[in-house]
Amino acid sequence: MAAPRAVLLLSGKRKSGKDFVAEQLRSRLGPAVCCVLRLSAPLKERYAEVPGGPRRATAGLAGPGSAGIRRAEPCRAMLCRAVPC
Repeated sequence: MAAPRAVLLLSGKRKSGKDFVAEQLRSRLGPAVCCVLRLSAPLKERYAEVPGGPRRATAGLAGPGSAGIRRAEPCRAMLCRAVPC
């Protein structure tokens, strides 16, 4: 596999359309030219391993406005500290 000529990182708030845009790019460029890599699942898995974190990465997460989401939002800073770049 050749080194990529360009790397695009899509960032945005939840439900802002990042996955949609990534899939649109992949479908227009084709799988021979474009590869979509997702970081969310590996980060959530790593966070689940952090002492004092939830037993499952998605534990308590439900629909928008739910108590699970309100509990999860303050954990973002902890996740960033727990997963070194």
